[in-house]
Amino acid sequence: SGFIELNDKSGNPHKLNYNVNFEPIKWNAIVGIYKGFSNHWEMSFQAGFGQRTSLTAILGYRF
Repeated sequence: SGFIELNDKSGNPHKLNYNVNFEPIKWNAIVGIYKGFSNHWEMSFQAGFGQRTSLTAILGYRF
């Protein structure tokens, strides 16, 4: 936990308090696939399983 203190444009202080749990999870498996379609287009999917679940999908264009 901690705080961030910022001043607004008038110079008045504002304090933002936060509390973050930094306890690490035991494990999280991640699997994914990647496919390039041409010299410029690509797509990837990634999924995480375990104590946290996640899904990421990316469609990219490279110049």
